[in-house]
Amino acid sequence: MKHFYLRGIKYMLAAVLVAGTVVMVSAANEINGERFKVRRARQVPARNVESAPVMRPSWERQYVYEDGEWVYMGEVHYDYDARGAELRSVLYEDDFVSTEISEYDEYGNRTLLLDMEGEGEDAVNSSKRTYEYDPIIHDYCIRRMGYDWDGSEWQSNYFCETNDITRNADGNITDIMKSIPYSGVNDMVEAYHTVWGYDETTGKADTYAYYMNMTADNPTWKLYLDTEYRDIKWDRTDGQLTDDLLAMIEGRNRLASATVYYDGEPDGYVFVTYPDDDRDGYLMLMTTNNPDEVGMSEELKVSINEDGVKTYVFTQSEYYDEESDEISSEPTYVMREEYAFDAAGNIVRNEMYEMLPDEELMLVSGQLFNNTYDADGNLIEVLMRSFQYDEDTDTGEYMDENRIEYGGYVDVTAGMCVVKRDANTLRMNGLTAVAEGCGIDVFAVDGRRVAGGKNAVSLEELSSGIYVVRAAGEAIRIRR
Repeated sequence: MKHFYLRGIKYMLAAVLVAGTVVMVSAANEINGERFKVRRARQVPARNVESAPVMRPSWERQYVYEDGEWVYMGEVHYDYDARGAELRSVLYEDDFVSTEISEYDEYGNRTLLLDMEGEGEDAVNSSKRTYEYDPIIHDYCIRRMGYDWDGSEWQSNYFCETNDITRNADGNITDIMKSIPYSGVNDMVEAYHTVWGYDETTGKADTYAYYMNMTADNPTWKLYLDTEYRDIKWDRTDGQLTDDLLAMIEGRNRLASATVYYDGEPDGYVFVTYPDDDRDGYLMLMTTNNPDEVGMSEELKVSINEDGVKTYVFTQSEYYDEESDEISSEPTYVMREEYAFDAAGNIVRNEMYEMLPDEELMLVSGQLFNNTYDADGNLIEVLMRSFQYDEDTDTGEYMDENRIEYGGYVDVTAGMCVVKRDANTLRMNGLTAVAEGCGIDVFAVDGRRVAGGKNAVSLEELSSGIYVVRAAGEAIRIRR
């Protein structure tokens, strides 16, 4: 099948290729399928200055824009460890309260994520996830387990996954066997198999293949897209190969070239070049058996302006003409994604453009983020606007969508309190709210913050009414 590689490769790239630090952000506020949260700006300490402040907000409030006004949806309260990692977050949304509790290993990787619903002693388990990591690649998860609480015990769910790594005598990865729940949540079945072959002279990987198990009972392995890669050359590699070959365009492993085989026969080449100054970015060309005939290209350009705004431009171009079954000299399809981050590292823009045959490049989706900071450089508000396309007029504009406020910043290295699940940190002493070592907020029933402080806050001067006192992820409703 002529040029099958070029026709099929875009579907594989869509599944496995995320360029470097550029993440795919959807209009539904998700990144790669996970709920998207704007990273809060902070003064990150130098690695050798343990006493430098690490500022984190103790709360955030969320709003959505509906019918010309901002509607309050709820808020989240946080606890952190001394590194700034979230240990506990509590979401208050009307009468619904959801708590997330996390634990981490010595490298900062999450090892536990526990979801609970309800306040205080009324909180009940909902779900949990546990994570284990490779002893050599400290951030590569080799065992991820998911559980749901059935009222009396934990039941495993379909979030489970294991990645069993095999290494050769040189310590390089040769096999990764991925197992998932297939015929039942308690039955882990080998489902995907990554295989690397190594050149005996160079000691570097020179072949790559990815297989899928087509049956549950008796493993039947099929080469994915009937495509494999041989004659691999590297810009650099350390043998710790955990990604798809075409995703290795950053970090310790960067692909330089490879020959593509379809159904055992040569079917094209991949060539990748990188900036001379070792900056982020790359240009990947995918050709036919004629290495000068480019069928697809992937390019990432990274730039920083004088204000410290860092921009990533990721462009995918296709040259294959399906009508003529030939390679065109001009792109037949272009998809471009742009991401911009301010000097604090928070996203300010993400947009996607598309060009179809005989059309111009046009904006099809996007989000703009207006970030506001306080005098200390802490992020205190994010206003997000989404691009809305009107098919009737064939035009679009950015519209207000949601807003997040952050506050109660604390230096977590100075000993922000950590709440144990079996302890009541917040308590009332008459009309004084007490929470040693913690920030305390007092809210009216309409969500307004009417008082606050640290360690102890008096409600004596407040007018009569009902108030909610919150600290360290706990809440007490009182009548004044």
